[in-house]
Formats: sequence, C-alpha cells, structure tokens
Amino acid sequence: MFWVAAGLLAMAVAAFLAVAALARSGHEEKAPEAGIHADQLHEIERDAERGVIAPDEAARMRAEVARRLIAAASRPDAGGGTPGPRGLAAGLAVAAVLGGGVALYAALGAPGQPDLPMADRLARAEALRAARPDQAASEAAAPPVEAAPVDPAFTALMDQLRARVAERPDDLQGHLLLVENEARIGNTAAAARAQADVIRIRGADATAADHVLHARLMIAAAGGVISPEAEAALRAALDLEPANDAALFLLGLSDLRLGRPDLGFAAWARLIETAPADSPWLPDTRQAIGDVAAAAGVDYAPPGAALPGPDADALAAAAEKTPEERAAMVRDMVEGLAARLDAEGGSAAEWARLVTSLVNLGERDRARATVEKAVTAFAGRADDLALIRKAAADAGLGP
Repeated sequence: MFWVAAGLLAMAVAAFLAVAALARSGHEEKAPEAGIHADQLHEIERDAERGVIAPDEAARMRAEVARRLIAAASRPDAGGGTPGPRGLAAGLAVAAVLGGGVALYAALGAPGQPDLPMADRLARAEALRAARPDQAASEAAAPPVEAAPVDPAFTALMDQLRARVAERPDDLQGHLLLVENEARIGNTAAAARAQADVIRIRGADATAADHVLHARLMIAAAGGVISPEAEAALRAALDLEPANDAALFLLGLSDLRLGRPDLGFAAWARLIETAPADSPWLPDTRQAIGDVAAAAGVDYAPPGAALPGPDADALAAAAEKTPEERAAMVRDMVEGLAARLDAEGGSAAEWARLVTSLVNLGERDRARATVEKAVTAFAGRADDLALIRKAAADAGLGP
C-alpha cells in the first residue's frame, strides 16, 4: 500500500509539473514572426493616418505584410512554440519527480527491506534476548586471553589459597582473597565463581557493589558479553541501590545491544540524573546519550552535572540578609524552580527537589500536588518514579 500511494502521488505531481511546463512553454514560445508582422500593420495604419505615406502606398504595404503574415501562419511551426522544448520541459519535470524520489529513497531509505512495525521490532528484541547464550557458553566462545607471567612463588601461594577455600566453603575472608587474586592474574572466570560464593555467604548482607562486581567479572570472563546471569546480577544490584551507576550503565548497554534503545535510554538518562560528578561511567554516557535518545525517539537535553542552585555570590549575599530576607530569597528560588518545571519540564531529580523544598516551606498540599504531576510526567519510568516517591516519603508525605 505504501508503494502504491507513493507511486500515485509521484505521478500526480509529475503530471502537474508537465502540464504547467507545456502551458508556459506554449505561451512563451509563440511564433515571433507573426507578432512582427502584426506590429508592422499597426505602424502602417499610424503612418497613413498622419499622412506620412500616401493612401495607395499604404494599401500596397498592407497587402504585402498580410501576404507575409499568411505565409508565416501556414508553416508547420506557426501558432505556438516548437514541440521540442516543451517536450523536454515535461520530460525533465517527470524525471525530477520520479528519478529524484528514487535517488532520495536510495540514499535515506532501506531498499529491499520489508516493513518493520514497532510490534515486530519488540518481538525481535525479545527473541534475541531469549536466545542469548548462558554464561558458560559465553565463556567458552570468548577469545583466549594471553595470561600475564606469574611469579612461581605467587602461583604456589594461589594453589594453597584455592585448597584452603575448597576445604572451607563458608570462609568469607578466604573467598574475598580468592576473588581479588584470581582477578589480579586474569583468571576472571574463577574470580566470578568465587564472588558468587561471597554473595552466597553474605546472604541478605550482600551489597549492590557485591552484585556489580560479580556481573563485571562474568562480563570480563565472557569477553565482554553480558549474559543472562550477568544481567540478573546487575538487576539484583539495582534492587538494592536503584541509582547504582555501574549497574545502570551496563544494563543500558545490554538493552542497546538487544535492540531496545528505549530501555537503554531510560537506564542511561537515570544514570546522568543521579550519578555523582566523579562517576567513571558518566563521561561516556553523556557523550553517547544523544544518539541513544535519537534511536529511542526521545527529544532529550542532558541536565548539568548538578542541579541548579544559588551560586557563590548569591550565597555570600544571603549571609548578609536578615532571616526574613533569606526566607524570601529561598521562596523566590523555589517558585522559580516550580515555574520552570511547569513550563519546560525537567529531570526526576529536580521534581524530587521541588517536593522537598515545598515541604520545607510548609506547603504540604502543594507538595502532594507536585508529586501527582511528577508521577504523571514520568509514567512508565520505574526508576524516576522511585526517586520521586522516595522524596515524598522522606518528606513525610506517605508512599
């Protein structure tokens, strides 16, 4: 249906241009000789009226000009422009529309590719996710890594450590040492297995950092592949720490590889909004977020490294004000933030900050209304909603 509609539209435009070219060409290319003879007849009449020429001479001249006019009109090319230029104009019009359209589609489109509706794209992404090899298969397929030379004495100590851990499977300190030293010598697969034991031993006390380390060791052992097991470790980290920058970056990367730029963008936007300024994951994310947003179909402008607030001069000036003046200054800042968020929108962190500020000013009802606006604005973005609801809960507004 697309090609039928596009073809009919292109032909209609080409026909319109061709008709316009033919009409204009015929108008502009009227036989010039006939016009000259007509002008000569008018001049003869004017001269005869002024007495410049005798009546019989005027009659003779009129007859001669009329003869020439009849002869000119009887030629095949008389009475309009030559068909060659008009045909050329029409042909160029058709070629411009049809040929130009084809060339433009060849450059910007995907000739030969079938339609790919959003439902099909999502289905393909989920199929790709389900077909991923597991950790063991990913490690087996990873390219070999040349091991660094190890001192024989250190090798002997490692053998002793491995034997001790094998004898004491619940020895937390032994497993921590094993993780560190296996990773140091490049044996990341063994380090990942030891880290899994660390998490097992710690149980409910395992931290988000423990899960992230486990995921990163598995990814390294698999040659950079993020397996289902590695993804599960990253999600476990986010369950404990929703703003964990490493987990957000790696999960976003996994989603991008699986053809889900929408999910990748959500994770990376969350990282940019919540990561500390010295996060090692922040520079690369900021550099790539524009392309990721475009792929996700999102108009996105990354926020600054810090939320806007008073500068050093404003703080210095505030120190010299009375308590009443400082309170008015704070209220002006809060009102400015509220007006900007209502007019332009903003990050979840800015909405959370507004909620907290309104509660601090004693405007709890307005803070609740702000929470409702933010929840509507970030519908479907679980991490952003969690940040806003946490700010509301911390401010005593309830869940």
